[in-house]
Amino acid sequence: MKQFIHSYRELDQAVFENCAIADWPEAKLLLWNNKLAQEIDLPEALRQQPKLQCDLLSGQTSLANSSSYALVYAGHQFGQFAGRLGDGRAHMLGEWPTSTGSLVDLQLKGSGPTPFSRGGDGFCALGPALREYLMSEALHALGVPSARSLGVVSTGATVERDGPTGGAIVCRVAQSHLRVGTFQWFAATEQHPVLAKLTHYALKRHYPEQAAGVKQQAGNSDSAAALALLDAVIDKQIQLLCHWMRIGFIHGVMNTDNCSIAGETIDFGPCAMLGSFNPSAVYSSIDRQGRYAFAQQPAMMNWNMARLAESLLPLIDTNVEAALDLARPLIEGIPARFDSAYYTMLANKFGFSDISAGQQNNPAELRSLIDTMLAAMAKHELDYTLSFRQLTKLLAGELDPKAQDQLEHYFSDSLHDWLGLHGSNLQECGERQLARQQGSEPGKEEHKHDSAVALMRANNPELIPRNYFVEQAIEQTLNQTTKTQGLNLIQDYLSAWQRPYDKQADQCELLQSKADFDQHYRTFCGT
Repeated sequence: MKQFIHSYRELDQAVFENCAIADWPEAKLLLWNNKLAQEIDLPEALRQQPKLQCDLLSGQTSLANSSSYALVYAGHQFGQFAGRLGDGRAHMLGEWPTSTGSLVDLQLKGSGPTPFSRGGDGFCALGPALREYLMSEALHALGVPSARSLGVVSTGATVERDGPTGGAIVCRVAQSHLRVGTFQWFAATEQHPVLAKLTHYALKRHYPEQAAGVKQQAGNSDSAAALALLDAVIDKQIQLLCHWMRIGFIHGVMNTDNCSIAGETIDFGPCAMLGSFNPSAVYSSIDRQGRYAFAQQPAMMNWNMARLAESLLPLIDTNVEAALDLARPLIEGIPARFDSAYYTMLANKFGFSDISAGQQNNPAELRSLIDTMLAAMAKHELDYTLSFRQLTKLLAGELDPKAQDQLEHYFSDSLHDWLGLHGSNLQECGERQLARQQGSEPGKEEHKHDSAVALMRANNPELIPRNYFVEQAIEQTLNQTTKTQGLNLIQDYLSAWQRPYDKQADQCELLQSKADFDQHYRTFCGT
């Protein structure tokens, strides 16, 4: 019979604290992710019985060999080292082996106080639990590496935040809950043997190929493992940030305790989505200085990776200067690595398979064109998602003349330059649209942009979890008189958001920008 394992807890007693989950006799099942339950191969009986699902999500019953413990870690919060943090309102149940042989953590958030609660109540309000469920599943569907949500239960308890509100528990599913702050704690407290165990463990669990390479090397295995882990995590973080920038996601609280070693999006408290393209966009109410603004996120990723490197220095070499000489090239190399990945991502959004845009073109010219078109989006406050959707339709010959004229007005000469790189022009796009309206069959000439259009559709979502609709679903669920409607709305929205790259009808409500709403929108951490 399949059961939880506890490889992380068995690593060392210093990495966790055993603690009991609070008793929740009035827990009620609100949301259950049966698709995810099937993907991670949870028992079929559990997938069919809501009572068992509710009991699992509230921690009142267990799968075989589950436990309850909180993880210890430190972290920088908005640039300031906060010392020991740890799971103040989360309990790990264990690592569940999937049918593919990989492990996923199952963790309950909002399940009660732990030794790390620091005076907090250990609870989670219903609103933040619903937000995490909505956003994590929407990001996963968008192709963004992300922790997932197995379900949400209401606890029946009243939680005091800005005022009284209902309590809830959300069950997180992640590759692991190791974070930069985990390594910071054991470095800061000079628990170097534990730091070494942690490094080898993380490398073996998340980067087995690199772990195998380290094993084959002669010399200091701790040093080799630390450098290999740092390099691998940097690569994953670069990939993650490119996905965030691709879809217009703003995390809102990129503290080192929220930076996953596995390269997944974790902690959805104050996150938001870009509507109008504004590189300086900040929605988090606690980010008063704009540290984690949309365009600042790559620099903050770099900063977080520097903190990881600092934590690993004791393993890299006992001589600090020698350790710095080995780690510095990896940190200093991040901007160039990110720049290459970032412009490749943007080239794909504009329909080019790589930044060279064809052998006959200068990569610098395409970069300049991309920058010019993004600057036009910012100047005219164009909707980020809809702008790329319209550009895709223009290249496909599917955009109506009025919208085509608007694009020409906003982008001016850069639109002609972009079409020119694709071997087309506005007149040809208009003629293809006219031919489609008249029911003409496209010929070979009309197929010449198919691969570019397909690339754009694969990288530019039609639907994103827009802030207005996320808040609408949450607010209706919090309102007792519309709670059932709110839960139905969540399911309806998620059903649409599970197909974010499918062509949608223009009149689909979820496509529409709510710019006026975003202008005054603020998100909150929820703690």
